[in-house]
Amino acid sequence: MIIRNKRMRKGFGLLIIFILLAAGAEGQQAGNARLASYQDTLASLGKKIMTSSFSPERIEANYQFIKILVEALQEPDSYSFGFDSVKNMRILYADDNSFRIMSWYVDRGNSSQRFYGAIQMNEPELKLFGLVDHASEFHRPEDTVSSYESWYGAYYYRIIPVKAGEQKYHVLLGWSGGSPAVSRRVIDVLHFRQGKPVFGMPVFHTKEGVKNRILFQYSSKASMMLDYLPEKKTIIFDHLVPFSEGQKGNYEFYGPDLSYDGFALQNGQWHLTEDLELQNDRNNLDKFFNDPEKMRDAPASKLPEDN
Repeated sequence: MIIRNKRMRKGFGLLIIFILLAAGAEGQQAGNARLASYQDTLASLGKKIMTSSFSPERIEANYQFIKILVEALQEPDSYSFGFDSVKNMRILYADDNSFRIMSWYVDRGNSSQRFYGAIQMNEPELKLFGLVDHASEFHRPEDTVSSYESWYGAYYYRIIPVKAGEQKYHVLLGWSGGSPAVSRRVIDVLHFRQGKPVFGMPVFHTKEGVKNRILFQYSSKASMMLDYLPEKKTIIFDHLVPFSEGQKGNYEFYGPDLSYDGFALQNGQWHLTEDLELQNDRNNLDKFFNDPEKMRDAPASKLPEDN
């Protein structure tokens, strides 16, 4: 068909644009509906992971959770979908929105957890890196740099961007499980090498030397504060000490002594500073959950921002 009249050609062009826009909007609505359906399934499975009193049921629910999550992320525009009702999974975004990292865990019984996660890049085609906990294989976690395939598992609740010159990386604060007697928290580093995620970087200056990540271990009966003060560019945390001199090195008997230490950022490196003076009340800082068993009665994960 040849359209000779200019007004008719213009009207026909506008009609084509309108049809394409309508088709695009309809396709986006259909995609959002599919993602919402996936979200409902994930929320149900996530609740079972957190609340079921039967560990094989929690483990099986997690297998299904991973399968459904991968299917959901294969949907177009999945990156912009927040999965807000999936309460067992925490999602943190890079400051430049270049990627997001998801993490969750499964209680395998007897206060033993295994962590899972994924890094999704913000690209038109799905680029996804799966994370499975290999912490038990780390003999010296603070001295180790690892690929995403050998992840020191954690449930992350804060991401901190760092840029110094051409160097750019992200610091992650997380809870990394423990045992009936000992709990752990971790400060880790995420950066990319040849487009692939790498964890750990020699940027933490301590009294024992430079470390690739920082691991805290303390009594599971205690509660530890680990957070970030952006206005001071300092990661702050409780100073942990043994309850008595004879218990030194036995982390089952470690806890806060009501003083605070921190890592201050200087030229892309983090330097230990002891005996920090904080004006904030401890109750306002100590916000992250300590005992995962308590989470089973409250599947909406307790995090710093939630209190």
